[in-house]
This record gives sequence, structure tokens and C-alpha cells, in this order.
Amino acid sequence: MRETRRLGITYNDGDMIVEEGTESKEMYVVQSGKVRVVKSSGDAERLLAILKDGDIFGEMGLINKTTRSATVKAFGEATVLAIDKEKFLRMVLKDPAFAINILQQMGDRVRYLDIALNTTQKDLEEVSNELIELKEGAPAQEAGLSKILNELKVIRKGLIELKENFRARAEG
Repeated sequence: MRETRRLGITYNDGDMIVEEGTESKEMYVVQSGKVRVVKSSGDAERLLAILKDGDIFGEMGLINKTTRSATVKAFGEATVLAIDKEKFLRMVLKDPAFAINILQQMGDRVRYLDIALNTTQKDLEEVSNELIELKEGAPAQEAGLSKILNELKVIRKGLIELKENFRARAEG
């Protein structure tokens, strides 16, 4: 990684910019190139998003002081500008369009997550209905299927609660 005249830092392909679970003190703006947002799952990584020029990440850390929820790595060469809370507030006061841009990106993410939750809930309903049909057609396997159905009901209830909490937080 190297510093550039754009005030950002240039990262090489695969370089870690932020690590999941670490303290959040800054948000970031992708000035050029692309970054990958990934979530660790054991030894594997699940790709959550690819961000490009003008996209932001880490903004929630400035708002609610949580730890990083994902790891962000350069995808090819990428130049990224780090913005701490003090600089963020100065930028918002100087240029309200900057704040509006961030709010728009956050709103897009909320919308995407809401759609993803709805889709997951519908998929879960379909699987549940298919299992009910299997249960009715296979009395010998009823105990195992009943257990799976009960687990799916618990998952469905959790998804509904998650969706309601998510909407409440997004709207409030």
C-alpha cells in the first residue's frame, strides 16, 4: 500500500483495509478501483458486496461505535480515503450534499437488506410447505420431518422478528 496525492491510501489486490471484529473509528470512501466486502465463516469468506468509486463503507462505526461487521479488501488496486468522526462532521457542515450522498447509500443498503429478508422469508415458506407435503406422504419419517418443521418455525419466527426490528431501526 502507498499514499497518493488524492489523500487516500492505495492498496494492492487482496490487501486488508478493515478487519471484521475490530474497533470502528473511521469511515471510508473508495476514490478509485474496487473493494470486496466479505464476511468470515470459519475458514471461508462469503462475498457481501463489491464497492466501486464513490461508494462508502464503515460509516456505521462513526454513528454507533460498533466493531466492524465485515472485512474489506482491495479488489485489484484501490485508493481509499479514511475519514474520522471529526473530519466527517466538518465535511457535513461544509458540504451538506456529502451527508445526503451518505444517507442515500445507507438507504440503498437498507432497501437491499429488506428485499433480501423478504426473499429469504418467502424461500423459507416454500421449503416449509414442501416439507409438510413430504410429511403427509411419508408417515414412517414423520418424527424426523416434524423436528425439521419445528426448527423451521423457530427460524421463520426469528426472521420475522429480525425483519420487524430492522424496519423499526431503519424508520426510527
